[in-house]
Amino acid sequence: MAKLHIALQEKMLLSIEEAAAVLGIGRDLVYKLISELDPSTGQARLYSVKVGRRRMVSRRALEKFVEGVAV
Repeated sequence: MAKLHIALQEKMLLSIEEAAAVLGIGRDLVYKLISELDPSTGQARLYSVKVGRRRMVSRRALEKFVEGVAV
């Protein structure tokens, strides 16, 4: 089966490594942001989903995280 190559900017879900690269931070910090709760909302600072055994971050979750940090 041939692999389909999709550009990073077209992906809906990113791996932890891809999310780290987009944010310009390390992989460990991405995992920390996923596990930490925002005290004002009680939700994860960076929302992620589990797809099989992989943890993935949506583009929208990255945008919301950056918007929250920029405020």
